[in-house]
Amino acid sequence: MKNIVKLIVLFFCSVLFGQQIRYIDTEVILNKMPSYQQANQRLNTQVAQWKTDLDAKQRELDNTKKKFESERVLLTDEQIKTKQQEITDLEVALKKEIEDRFGADGDMLRLRQSIVKPVQDQIMTAIAKIAQKNKIDMIFDKNSDFAMIYSNPKFDYTEQILKELKLDDKSLKETNSSSTTKPDTTRQSPSQSTKPQASDAVQTTLPAKELRNEPKKDK
Repeated sequence: MKNIVKLIVLFFCSVLFGQQIRYIDTEVILNKMPSYQQANQRLNTQVAQWKTDLDAKQRELDNTKKKFESERVLLTDEQIKTKQQEITDLEVALKKEIEDRFGADGDMLRLRQSIVKPVQDQIMTAIAKIAQKNKIDMIFDKNSDFAMIYSNPKFDYTEQILKELKLDDKSLKETNSSSTTKPDTTRQSPSQSTKPQASDAVQTTLPAKELRNEPKKDK
């Protein structure tokens, strides 16, 4: 219901005040950005490592509990208290690490923000440039919480943003064409050494959820 009200308000604003309103599809843009794919890979790799570490600590806790229960009848009261305290300490430490990694202000959220921000800045810069160039008052994200009941393709500015980022089909074809037709100047003569240089070392791809930021009105 709220989204319908928003749509009605925007419609009347555009009619009464002559505002130019367009929309984009960030999903399309992000899927064409290698930097975003690398950011996702990096985040996913790190999260997987954290989960592996936590799983190992959970198994350690479970094994400690099982061992305690199997040996309990052979322990003195003092030994029982010591083992119980050990188990409690493990539980507290595990709970804290889970919160530190995946909590509301945890490492995963901070890492996501840090590696996605450069991509976000790229898109926002392109949006602002296109909006100013075409005198557009508002640009909305088709994938945001703002529901589009109907959208006319002629108001879709996704392609313009892709062009500004040089990620449209034409720019990509030109890039691929120039890279494939570039003459090979690296061929060595038989007398030249083929020993690998330090700069030839394989560079590990940056190992990552999603960026959808509703563009603000250009003031």
